[in-house]
Amino acid sequence: MDERRRYFRVTDEVGLAHCVMPGAPVEGSREINDRFAESAFLQLESRLASILEPLRSSQPLIHEALDLFNKKINLVLSLGKNFSGEQTDLPLRFCQVSLSACGIAFRASAPSAPGTLLQLDLLILSSNLRLRLATQVVGCDSVSESHEAPVWLIRGDFVALDDGQQELLVQHVMKSQSQELKRRREARERGQ
Repeated sequence: MDERRRYFRVTDEVGLAHCVMPGAPVEGSREINDRFAESAFLQLESRLASILEPLRSSQPLIHEALDLFNKKINLVLSLGKNFSGEQTDLPLRFCQVSLSACGIAFRASAPSAPGTLLQLDLLILSSNLRLRLATQVVGCDSVSESHEAPVWLIRGDFVALDDGQQELLVQHVMKSQSQELKRRREARERGQ
């Protein structure tokens, strides 16, 4: 019961697909190139976000135009293609998750045993950013009512995150949390 969270957690609507990870990949040039391309993409995305942030208040139209252009590019990349150009075979479903920079909790129609490694395809809708993340299941509980189809709450920790992926998750969670606090403050002010 004495759980200490390493990062803030937000409830978010995302596109999500998951499957049990296949056996350890054989190291080859294609896998190395794919990892390099994904890492380079995430580093660019993180750097762009840090450059755009100061423009939000000083040049809002320029910030919005560049942000929309970036989202458009990310959306094109997320439309079923991974970095090697192969069609992904995991169809996304849109659902609510509990997300932090180090883990995720989501509902699924089948259980996953603790310790299982899952591959997650995660589409962050607010930025049209698609990430492929390895996740180790740390807990799985039935949350369905007796008259419903079985539903399981899967909780997992991200594993083997590179700095770019983690930075993007941290930025997204902080931005979402900031927007939620702003909505609550505005609602409180309207209520007074």
